Amino acid sequence: MWAGQLSGHKAWVEHCSFSSNLTRLASCSGDGTVRVWDVDQQKCLAVLAGHTAEVWSCHWHPKQFNLLCSSSSDHSVIVWDVEREQALFVLREHEDTVWCCRFSPDGSLLVSTSSDKTVKLWCCDQLPARKPELVATLERRSDALECAEFSPDCLLLCTVCRDGNIRLWKMSHNQRDMNELTSEQTVGDTGTPHSPCHFADKLHLRELSPVCESPDTSEDVFCETSQSILHITLYCQLRRRRAWVRACAFSPLDSHLLATCSSDGRICVWSTDQRRLIHELCGHKNIVWSCVFLRHKHLGLVLVSCSSDQTIRFWKAQSGEVLHVIGGLSEQVSCQLFSCCFSTNGYRCALGAEDNNIHLLDVDCCLSALQLKGF
Repeated sequence: MWAGQLSGHKAWVEHCSFSSNLTRLASCSGDGTVRVWDVDQQKCLAVLAGHTAEVWSCHWHPKQFNLLCSSSSDHSVIVWDVEREQALFVLREHEDTVWCCRFSPDGSLLVSTSSDKTVKLWCCDQLPARKPELVATLERRSDALECAEFSPDCLLLCTVCRDGNIRLWKMSHNQRDMNELTSEQTVGDTGTPHSPCHFADKLHLRELSPVCESPDTSEDVFCETSQSILHITLYCQLRRRRAWVRACAFSPLDSHLLATCSSDGRICVWSTDQRRLIHELCGHKNIVWSCVFLRHKHLGLVLVSCSSDQTIRFWKAQSGEVLHVIGGLSEQVSCQLFSCCFSTNGYRCALGAEDNNIHLLDVDCCLSALQLKGF
């Protein structure tokens, strides 16, 4: 079940990310570094040192396998050239800790979230020749923006805030009429509709500033990239009451499901089509730091979560049923688990942990017993 351990960081491992070509894993840590690993040989290939404080997030470019982004308490996002082990570009538009950075699945955009209460979008379609350009600031909220994720089809962006608000944004490139009006619907635990947004009637796209900010009175954003006009619309708002929402994840391929995890130890599974809560998964005894979907060849759609309660839980995504629990004091890994991610083929799971290590799981070995039980 346990496939190995990667050691080298000098502080807790906050986040991990597999490259889409399966060959490498990136990890970031409270020691201020990003490390790149060969998972098969279980050795460190590079140590990227450029941040001056804790590094909270790292993510591989989906198409250019030598590019990696990371975000830090030093208020910056760095885009790295991994082969040369150097910082290509340093993005310093945030005014506080940057908790999360993600490339879009097509590689054209980068999103970052911060304690300065904003979400920023950067155009990356000319990387690595040109520095990413800030094209939109989506939110100015009452609390820190903790995390953001793009849907696999690049049509939705989810942003989560410590005040419990989860927002879904629709994104389109030259696909919508400027005069089309779309209503905002806010959905809470009770499914209560909210007031519609009011959009500008007349906008001349080519006269837009490169940096567009979504004002309080309108949730429509139009911004220009080098290749298209990006139209961002608030699709819906989901509320998670009395809990700090830590992370979010879309289901693979179709993006019909969204999972969010919280400080109260619960995981919520939402329908993005119906804009409502489907399941609330209870079982963890402490903060759930990370959740991710896995499409397993025999078990179907599985949701995996890790927590400060020192456990990893596998859930059947459609029903909310617990499939398997790993961890605790009786297991090999007995520490807080901050991050879980899967290789793109789903065979391996990497867990970022409080003990300064990355712990590797063999997914097939872990879940093979469940197939015998008829799940």
